[in-house]
Amino acid sequence: MTTLEIKADIFKSIDTLGRNKLYEIKGYLKNLNQKEIELDDWKTLSNEQKTRLNESIAQLDAGDFFSHKNVIDELRSKINHA
Repeated sequence: MTTLEIKADIFKSIDTLGRNKLYEIKGYLKNLNQKEIELDDWKTLSNEQKTRLNESIAQLDAGDFFSHKNVIDELRSKINHA
């Protein structure tokens, strides 16, 4: 498959997606372009910082987090009952 064919195939797939998925793809492409910068940033972190970030990622992967909506709802509830 040529580069042109690959690009055409990707475009066809993207063309059928909704707005939210398009934003996801846009973010993914942006991250691909910034990969080298991010790797340089990672190299400057201490081992403690890397460990904490990896622990946080593991928590997210396990579903151990609060959504933005839940946090806002909880805060509004506390403010309304104060």
